[in-house]
Amino acid sequence: MKEISGKYQTDFVILPGQNVSTATEIYKNCFPGYLNDLMAFLEKHKDLLTTEQFNKAGFTWDRLLWVYLHYFTNHLLEKFKYDVCNAVKYWDIPDRPKGGKWIALGFEGGFPTDQAEFLPYMPWDGPVHKVNGEFAQGFFHYYSGLNSSVLFNLPDGIFALCNEIAKGKPVEELDEGQKYLFSVAIEKGLYVKDGDLCKLNYYFATQQDFCELHELAKDFYGTAEKHFYRGWKKIIAAYKHSVPKHLHWQMGNFLSNNLNAFITCSIYEAEKNGLLSQPKGADKAWLSLFSCER
Repeated sequence: MKEISGKYQTDFVILPGQNVSTATEIYKNCFPGYLNDLMAFLEKHKDLLTTEQFNKAGFTWDRLLWVYLHYFTNHLLEKFKYDVCNAVKYWDIPDRPKGGKWIALGFEGGFPTDQAEFLPYMPWDGPVHKVNGEFAQGFFHYYSGLNSSVLFNLPDGIFALCNEIAKGKPVEELDEGQKYLFSVAIEKGLYVKDGDLCKLNYYFATQQDFCELHELAKDFYGTAEKHFYRGWKKIIAAYKHSVPKHLHWQMGNFLSNNLNAFITCSIYEAEKNGLLSQPKGADKAWLSLFSCER
């Protein structure tokens, strides 16, 4: 903060809190069009996306969609945020006095998703990442009924191990530390017992698989961009006048977070139309989670 003419100016934005209007506007103006186009794209590639290479957990198509709606939308939104919203790239974000590079954001009167229980298409918690020699990304939403703490409370190394087991590492060959991690994986539902077997219960892709999914997603970007742009105009209209001019350079970063509603709007619309599996038990927490090799 700094003093200017007897007043104090922050170097971060404080937005009105508890504002669910942008998610509502995105849903009203971009759906079901966006989901219809995305589903047409996914159905076109269904034979590929359900192969063992891309479906190591052996999920049904309606279970896979909890992941694919998240993955493809989020991946293409990342490109849109830099190409169109002018999000500041990490290396251009200011260095902070006590270390790290970040842009702060405040909400007056509460975080918007405090009302998410009343609007299932509100962004809930994500996309969130767990990175420490491993990679896992989750989108925790109305249907999972949980927040990202379930991801961060998992011990480091658990996904690296679980991914190795998914690739064929025998459970019988685990050392004591690995056995402990795997017991946590079973307790938390990352693997589920099926008789004498333990079955993978989240989406896992090798680095090669992930690169191929990225390439496939490019074919949908031109279609997705039109819907994203329509949503972005609604977001700018709602917030631009709330942002002081000296902080306009940050707008692409924090306002584009509202575009995450495309993920939950897609999930909401798909669930409403019976396209998704019905979550229960251990399935719920990890519905929209995927992990890949680092």
